[in-house]
Parts: sequence; C-alpha cells; structure tokens
Amino acid sequence: MALLHLSSFTSITFLSSPETADTCRAELEQMLIYYKKIEIDFSNVHVTPGFIQCLLEPLFLKRGMVLFDRLFFANCAEPTDKIIQTIIKQYKERNLANEEN
Repeated sequence: MALLHLSSFTSITFLSSPETADTCRAELEQMLIYYKKIEIDFSNVHVTPGFIQCLLEPLFLKRGMVLFDRLFFANCAEPTDKIIQTIIKQYKERNLANEEN
C-alpha cells in the first residue's frame, strides 16, 4: 500500500486552496497508476470541505465506484472524516440516481 502524506504539500497545517487540492490530486492520480491501494494520511493537517471536494470528486467522477476499494483515509480528525463520508455518500447517491434514469 502506498502512502500519501498531505502534510508534505504545505508548510502550514491548514489546507483550503483548490490549487493545493489539484496538486495533491495529481500526485494521487500518479500513485493510482502504480498501486492498488493508497492511504491518504491527514496527520498534522486540517482541511476544509472545499479542499476535500476538490481532491476527491474529480477522481470519483473519472474512476467510478472502484475507487472506494482503493483509497483509505488515515489520521482523520472527526470533522475531516465527516466531510469525507458526506462526499462519498453524495457521490454514491448521484451514481445510483443516474443508474435509475
């Protein structure tokens, strides 16, 4: 399993920038080419809902439901975990709605 440390993308402990999310996502996409499972480590960082959405949503749209079996989230503070679970839930609901139409 590969490990992506979000703290390595910033000198501060707060991640909110869409540009930083894009940089993290680009690295994550490269890792997805070579590794079956990737752990995203949230140690020592705080993130906004917008950051998480910019990081994950394009990946879900591009790679689909299979991505849920490949990504793991480590050292998430409770608010971060709630944000991640909400984004995953929204994606799954949209995906199911699209399948029904």
